[in-house]
Amino acid sequence: MPWRRAATENLDDNHVAAATWTSHYGGRWPSLADLKKAILPQLDGAEYFEHVTVLFEGGPADMFVDEIGHRKQLPRNELATAIYRAAWLDEHPTDHPESLPWIAGPAVLFGRRVWS
Repeated sequence: MPWRRAATENLDDNHVAAATWTSHYGGRWPSLADLKKAILPQLDGAEYFEHVTVLFEGGPADMFVDEIGHRKQLPRNELATAIYRAAWLDEHPTDHPESLPWIAGPAVLFGRRVWS
């Protein structure tokens, strides 16, 4: 397997896991199977995840959330929602944050792009 999960830690009580990856083969992207192995256990029993491109610490990053978190009526994740909305609100400062979608349930955040 060219990719392995190097670290996952809980950022806060909102269930946002910070994850990093290391590559053994020249910086290739992880496979979908690799991502599933690392992400799904962090999403509290989710069967499928949704990829969301976000801005984090000044650059593009990838976040993954439960694809049907809203349908499952998972609680709102305030930190993941703020991260998700940040790029849009930076470009559209007059938009009200609550007019934008929110994240339901846990999220896995990578500090950079890991999915193309």
